[in-house]
Amino acid sequence: MKKTKHLAILAILTLTFVSAPLRTGAVLIGNASGATLNITPADASYDVNDNFTVSISVNTRGQKVVTVAAYLFYDNTSFLATSIDTTGTVFNTALFESLIDQNAGTIRITVGKQSPGVNSNNALVAKVYFTAIGPAAPVADNIVFDFSAGGTADSNVIKDDGLGTDILSGVYGARYSVTPADMTPPTLTQVTAVPSSKNTRPSYTFNSTEAGTISYAGDCSSATANATAGSNKITFNALSDGVHDNCTITVTDANNNRSQPLTVSPFTIDTVAPILAEITPVPDTNNSGIVTYAFSSTEAGVISYGGNCRSTSMTNAVTGENIITFDLLPDRDHTNCTIKVTDAAGNQSLPLAVNPFLVDTKAPILSQVTPVPPATGNTRPGYTFRSSEAGTISYAGDCTSLTVNALSGNNTVFFDTLPDGIHDNCVIYVTDTVGHRSEPLLVNAFAIDTAAPVLAEVSPVPPLTNVNKPVYVFNSAEAGKITYAGDCSSPTTQAIAGDNRIVMNPLSDGIHGNCTITVTDAAGNRSAPLSVSPFTTSTGALSLSNISVSRTINTAIITWNTDRNTSSRVEYGPTASYGSNTAEDPNLVTAHSVELFGLTGNTVYHFRVRSRDAAGNEIVSGDQIFRTGSVADLNADGFVNIIDVGIMMSYWNSSEPAADLNQDGTVNSIDAGILLSDWSV
Repeated sequence: MKKTKHLAILAILTLTFVSAPLRTGAVLIGNASGATLNITPADASYDVNDNFTVSISVNTRGQKVVTVAAYLFYDNTSFLATSIDTTGTVFNTALFESLIDQNAGTIRITVGKQSPGVNSNNALVAKVYFTAIGPAAPVADNIVFDFSAGGTADSNVIKDDGLGTDILSGVYGARYSVTPADMTPPTLTQVTAVPSSKNTRPSYTFNSTEAGTISYAGDCSSATANATAGSNKITFNALSDGVHDNCTITVTDANNNRSQPLTVSPFTIDTVAPILAEITPVPDTNNSGIVTYAFSSTEAGVISYGGNCRSTSMTNAVTGENIITFDLLPDRDHTNCTIKVTDAAGNQSLPLAVNPFLVDTKAPILSQVTPVPPATGNTRPGYTFRSSEAGTISYAGDCTSLTVNALSGNNTVFFDTLPDGIHDNCVIYVTDTVGHRSEPLLVNAFAIDTAAPVLAEVSPVPPLTNVNKPVYVFNSAEAGKITYAGDCSSPTTQAIAGDNRIVMNPLSDGIHGNCTITVTDAAGNRSAPLSVSPFTTSTGALSLSNISVSRTINTAIITWNTDRNTSSRVEYGPTASYGSNTAEDPNLVTAHSVELFGLTGNTVYHFRVRSRDAAGNEIVSGDQIFRTGSVADLNADGFVNIIDVGIMMSYWNSSEPAADLNQDGTVNSIDAGILLSDWSV
């Protein structure tokens, strides 16, 4: 009857899985006046398939007991009792009963200890091992003791009194919740597919809703054996070339729930590059700029171009024949065009070299590089021009040449023999290989001149000159470059047609009889040397010495010497400005004498002498002075002084003409006054 009651309670508690909070302590059934039975833990939470242990103990309340019978009811839909362990109990004298009835959800344990028994507030009776097998969210205890106060067929605690007294007054049950078992398998989704590539160990990324163990099927396998909840990147083991469309992945979680297979998107492993071959080459010459080319490829892929060639309209190749129209190409030789194909796996072919070809849509363009010199003595002059293309040369005007083929670039031709004269109508054409003829290239005007200039003396240098940079004039029949030889040179280096006046560079004194002049015209023709008439330069400084004066009252004779033959002339006057001069005596002498007339007696005169040689070099003395003679200078020493007074006194009152200065017949005080008036020392 008691058992039925407790099973009904447990059934009610487990009819519905409702989440309920755990209690904070065990609930006492009965009272604690006597011994009590306890279940530890009193509260717990488990997951389905968790194993857990329940300890049953007795509190004897200070009394000695010899037997404990613990009968329990449990929820057999949530728990599986697997075994009873009495190894650690202090009631180790006898194990009277140790029974589990899973179908009934009951446990019966009876243990004993001989007298004096056990006195403890927490004596272990036994341990029971359970497995959580179903969900539980109880609102009351779901492991409880079979107990009613005073009952004899249920749990009891027998006192060591020899009378079999049951002192059990209360029990504490246990309340456990169990989380439902995980029955949901992981869900897998692809995150990053495997691209077709040449990588034989490609990576793959998928998402799993749960962690678990990975299984592989089909061509694919991997060293990665465990998945995490979330994104998982795996690297497949090495795969062979080919299409792989049967790879699957499954994940089994910890509750052995296995996902549906995740099919890996098909992919191709390709480690072989495409092979290209020419089918139809480009024609050697193209005059439109639109060029087509055909080639074959063993695989489809993306085309890449090298060199001059591109095609914006053809970027992908197919397996087999491919016909390309290149983008418009410039006029020129195209020798570096290449084609490569990269397949979907990233394998790039070897470059296929397109055969060399020429695009030519325009006529050659000519330009002058090196003109014919404006004047030349070469009757077969050279001329250099540039052509944008090779071709055949044709000539017009005065000029012809044996050179008939032009290269692309610079071309030098030598004209056939031309006569003297101006040639201003020469024309060159170039016709390329496809028949395009250039515009005419007009050769610069030039003159053929094989005659040398003719020179003639016009104004020679004077035979004797004191100029060390003399002037010379000559005539040239043509303009040209002047060349000097011998003693003579000049900063003038260009001659004109006609008279040419040149000033020579400084020459040393002496005879110059080896000077020549030649003129080379613009054509390079050189005249015969023109001999400059001999001349002498004399620019050396003169020197003079021994200037002296002898004078009378009204005259003076001035003498001097020079170091070489020169003329004679004297400037004189009352001041240093002179004002009078003698006529130049052209006789060239070294001892000079010039007489001055009409001078005023007893007067100071300034003078200087001048001499000039045959070359025109002149020397002038510094300022000199002299005094003309006086009637009072009785001893004629140039001075009127005390000596003359003595002489006059020796003739005093005589009629001596020398001392009678006023010529009145008597030497007297009047004459003395004249003498003193002319006093000079």
